[in-house]
Amino acid sequence: MVADGARPRFSYIPGLDGIRGIWVVIGPLLYHAATDTVTGGILGIDLFFTLSSYLIISIALNEFESTGRIDLKAYAGRRARRLLPALFVALGLLTIYLVLVVPPGEFARWTGAIFSTLTYSANWYEIFSDVSYFEDFQHSPLRHVWSFSIEEQFYIFAPLYLIAVLALFKRRANMALLVTMIVGTAASAWWMGHLYPGHGDPSRVYYGTDTRAHSLFAGIILAVAVRMYGPVRSRAGQLAWVASAYAATIFFTWAIFEISERDAWMFEHGGFLMVAAISCLMIYGVAQPGEAAWHRRLPSFLSADDAPWAGRLACGALYAGLFTAGWAVVSVVRGNTAFDHWPYLLGVGIGWFWYGADRAQVGPLHWFLESTLIRWVGKISYGLYLYHWPIYLLVTPSRAGRLIPGVDVIEGNNLVWLHLALTFAVAAGSFYLVEQPVMKRRFPFVNRPMTAVSGTAAGATAVVLILVGLLWVNTRPAEGGPFTPTASQCTQQGLLPPPDDDQLRVLVVGDSVAVQIGEALCGWAVDHPGRMVVLNEAHLGCVVGRHGLKRIPEGDEGPVGELCSAWNEPVPTHVMLDPEVVSWPSAVAAFQPDVVLGHVTAWDVTDRLVPSLGDEWVWVGVEAYDDYISAEYRLGSEVLGAAGAQVYWLEGAHIRREIRPQNHPDRIDGLNDLVRAATADLDFVTLVPYREFTGLNGTAREREIRDDGVHLSEAGMDQVADWLVADVFDELREVVTD
Repeated sequence: MVADGARPRFSYIPGLDGIRGIWVVIGPLLYHAATDTVTGGILGIDLFFTLSSYLIISIALNEFESTGRIDLKAYAGRRARRLLPALFVALGLLTIYLVLVVPPGEFARWTGAIFSTLTYSANWYEIFSDVSYFEDFQHSPLRHVWSFSIEEQFYIFAPLYLIAVLALFKRRANMALLVTMIVGTAASAWWMGHLYPGHGDPSRVYYGTDTRAHSLFAGIILAVAVRMYGPVRSRAGQLAWVASAYAATIFFTWAIFEISERDAWMFEHGGFLMVAAISCLMIYGVAQPGEAAWHRRLPSFLSADDAPWAGRLACGALYAGLFTAGWAVVSVVRGNTAFDHWPYLLGVGIGWFWYGADRAQVGPLHWFLESTLIRWVGKISYGLYLYHWPIYLLVTPSRAGRLIPGVDVIEGNNLVWLHLALTFAVAAGSFYLVEQPVMKRRFPFVNRPMTAVSGTAAGATAVVLILVGLLWVNTRPAEGGPFTPTASQCTQQGLLPPPDDDQLRVLVVGDSVAVQIGEALCGWAVDHPGRMVVLNEAHLGCVVGRHGLKRIPEGDEGPVGELCSAWNEPVPTHVMLDPEVVSWPSAVAAFQPDVVLGHVTAWDVTDRLVPSLGDEWVWVGVEAYDDYISAEYRLGSEVLGAAGAQVYWLEGAHIRREIRPQNHPDRIDGLNDLVRAATADLDFVTLVPYREFTGLNGTAREREIRDDGVHLSEAGMDQVADWLVADVFDELREVVTD
């Protein structure tokens, strides 16, 4: 028995499944589907950390109280059966996609993501890769699983620490756990604030096990406190805790729309610690017996068990109307004249209507969280979170259109609903066909008993197959010379020797759009052997204006990045093989291009804080910044054309504002004018009307060419390659007509 006068424990409450379903899952799903609206969806992860640690420690303490020991073997088996089957399915499918579809330039990114997820080290992989969670999220299929890694690291740490404390402190174990966890929580929260980079990218503190541990420790504190002081027995005390759960619900409802990673106080001044404390209030409040249904005190016509349908509908309308009125008041107070986030308003309003018409015996909190639908969402929550981002990323607007006959492109809210529907379908299939059978110690699909030996063998086989796929894409033999990593004549972060034939040599530099264009030109080179060879030196998020910080109108600030800012720094030839190196002079000297293609990037129209220009934010239209960015593009042009290449700059195209709010059409136009003026006397530089090629925003052509209003669709990539070769590159016209 655990000492310290431990009182009887309280039993598990179904509403906790509801918390997992609605706050933990729906929050992140909506955040990733509509980041600009549901900015606070990220807080669902913190609530999950606290809930998960609370349940794990409570179960472990229950076991110790009953048996005098914690069975690590059984514990590990339960965790493995719960977590690994769906994980192996997801990673296996992504590995197959990697082998069959992913272009060579993305091999390293995908391999690292899959391997680190498999080893539950994804959060530290992202930290050491120095890639922003918030700025570069859309390019990784597994960026979201960092939380799984922290969770699994906790699952390893928690029972070992618990066993150690129970063995060392014996009858004072509860107090020792409580004190050490309070100290650990405070230390982790302080460490987050200490490491927070101010106006820089907060990814390090967002990813870190050390900086997020306080959310997990808070759950341990709650579990131990309950063991020490027992469940609340008085009606008044239970209602007080239920009231705190209501307050926590109101907070999370507000936070899902109002809090974001851009709020420095969340990191620097204990905001995430506050969320952990509020999570404890919600968890323990929901764990109390269901609150009294206040609507039972309404007139019998509205709420009695035998109330007529007209009365029940009127009761539902009453609650929905009161909620809508409250929402309207809040909206006006916030300075808005219309309802924000109306889809969520509609959904919650329907919920209130349903509650009022249902003659519920408990209050709305327990009624909602313990409902069959919400608890079911909680049961499949693991799959919902695991599968949702790969689906969001890979089911692009054009691919989505292929799922429905007669539709070319699905986008906007329709795409969001499709993503959510596919996510729920895949998660439900995974739960019933894979996860649940394994939890019952049965092999999926064949319905045969699973023993510890056979289950371990099956898991080991899955791991080996995934590793073989990762190894194969990175070591398969190249064709066409030692520097070509694929069967393509294109080079991806590699070099070819100086030209000894008539092939046109094309160097591509720039941002994510340039990456895609480089891939498109590589594809053209493959289809037309012997005519063109391409070195794609473009990188995601790269700019021409070096150094400093960038800022979008919503206030999100972050560094330009040393990767891009080093484009004018020569490096040894062998270093060019490193995919995380950008060096235009070295690429020009080694590759000796005939043509260089760059992109006037929208990242250069954001607000900028440039060290050489002082401590004020500047942008296109401010004289100092205009002079600075003009000089950068001129210098870049001279560097790229140093070996005699013809340099082509693709004009910056307008970006759909709902996709990239940092885009200002006047700034894009202004930057194009600045680049044109800065290079006007360089006869080897041409500014290409890329915007004319994409078409006006919102037109059928533009939506066909660009999936998301920024990046090229598959059809757009094919068309841009043909356009560049046939109509833009003067040097290729003779090659094309041969």
